[in-house]
Amino acid sequence: MGDGLNVLVVDGGTGLLAQVRQELLGRKDSVGHASTAMAAIQLTMDTSFDAALIELELPEESGLAVVQHVRATQLTTPVLVWMRGQDPKQRIEVLGS
Repeated sequence: MGDGLNVLVVDGGTGLLAQVRQELLGRKDSVGHASTAMAAIQLTMDTSFDAALIELELPEESGLAVVQHVRATQLTTPVLVWMRGQDPKQRIEVLGS
């Protein structure tokens, strides 16, 4: 792993986080990658991450499920959520998780 960060990147294939993921890899950070909520949840159960970058729009299930899992299991991992659009209800739902 080295001295860098260990970051979980949950990217649903829209490309929103692809550049961020490449930047982290270029810095020699360790990057766990998932493209579905279930895969991301499994990674959080198997690995300790310094931070998580989660795209809200994922295939099959919302990235909100990952955020809720992280909070429900009392992981202290800081989470940054990427979302498209300006839906205030969606923002409130994420912040309440």
